Amino acid sequence: MSNIFVQLLLLLFFSFALAAVVSCYRDDEPEAVVRGIPRRMFLFAGTVAGLAVLAYVLGVTLLSPGSAPA
Repeated sequence: MSNIFVQLLLLLFFSFALAAVVSCYRDDEPEAVVRGIPRRMFLFAGTVAGLAVLAYVLGVTLLSPGSAPA
């Protein structure tokens, strides 16, 4: 498994790229595109991070082999 900081850096990079594409697609004015990129970037990154935390919590609690009733 790679370093958590590398994973966070990649998450921010891909979130920025996705936010830039979506902002350019949704907005016509350059000022609106630049204003929309940070908001969309943190929305995407926060959603992915939230899903990762949810998957981890479910993995160590309900889906853990040790948590199954005997």
